[in-house]
Amino acid sequence: MAFFFALLFWLRARREERISDSLMGWLMFILALQLQDYTFGFAGINFLWEELNGFPRGVNLLIGPIIYFYLKSQSKPNFRFHTKDLIHLLPHLFFTCIGLIVFFQGASAVQQFQSNPYNPYFGYFNTLVRWASYLFYFSRCFQIYNTYQVWVLKVYSDPSSIDLKWFKLFIQIMLFGMVFKEVMMVLDHFLYLSFYQDWWWNLALVLIVILTGIRAYAQPAILLAFDEELEERKINVEDPIAGQNQSLQLKALYNHIVEKMEGDKMYLQAGLSLKQLSDQMNISQLEISNAIQQSPFDNFNDFINSFRVEEFKKRVADTRYGNFTLLAIGLESGFNSKATFNRVFAKREGMSPKEYLASQNAKNEME
Repeated sequence: MAFFFALLFWLRARREERISDSLMGWLMFILALQLQDYTFGFAGINFLWEELNGFPRGVNLLIGPIIYFYLKSQSKPNFRFHTKDLIHLLPHLFFTCIGLIVFFQGASAVQQFQSNPYNPYFGYFNTLVRWASYLFYFSRCFQIYNTYQVWVLKVYSDPSSIDLKWFKLFIQIMLFGMVFKEVMMVLDHFLYLSFYQDWWWNLALVLIVILTGIRAYAQPAILLAFDEELEERKINVEDPIAGQNQSLQLKALYNHIVEKMEGDKMYLQAGLSLKQLSDQMNISQLEISNAIQQSPFDNFNDFINSFRVEEFKKRVADTRYGNFTLLAIGLESGFNSKATFNRVFAKREGMSPKEYLASQNAKNEME
């Protein structure tokens, strides 16, 4: 099953030039290698422990880097590997090279290495490195996820159109799998479980392969167009006079953006993004982002949705929309979903659209 998923991802990666699919294919391949011991063992095929005894088959130290780069490539259409990225392979290559050196010296060398009284300490060192790898890469993965959550608010007026749930689910599934495996290995070490007693990890791995394979293949490429340079560039002017001038320029630019927004009603475009606004106004994304940061709004998402809320309030008071439902008016005001409309309105007004309409009707009756 894992090999089948790997083939599917590699074929789509080649057809659509998606590096993320290529990486997911390698992850499926590695998970298949994780299953090989029990697959061959229960089938009575013992060449892994006889002819290939001592051959380095461990791939645990590749799992973290592949998961990490999958998340980066799945959300960046221009993602490319660089020479410096090879450093992530060094821990795996270190243990693999030692294993190959011993293996190619022959069976006697392998037996001598395995019976060496210091060999258990080498195994403990490998375990510590593996745990450190999991801790480092999974923490980086959650950091990427949190960064993207903040980023979409800065560049998209409706972040619900960018589905990041798969990111979180994928990290959680893989983290559960690795933790469960380590727990089983610790139990195996202290309880001396037999080959027929410690297979629960492999059953969990089969479920992980099926769930991840199906969900990842159905997941479209998320084109966040994440710009790390734009994210890192901040307004940092040490000269007070220059800083004051820049602040005045940003305020003027912000007022210009507001005038353009009110005049052309660009906020009515449900999928409006920072890039689209930049292209329409012929102003860089960085300048627009910096101008909004100097405003009362936290980010681009809040800025655009403030216009949509005000547009809704105008329309709901207009008799021409008397036969429209609240949701229909919300969609006409630029929102593209009921959930987003209700959430944004409640956040800004402190009440639901329905409660707002009731309060306005009561106010009108009193007048």
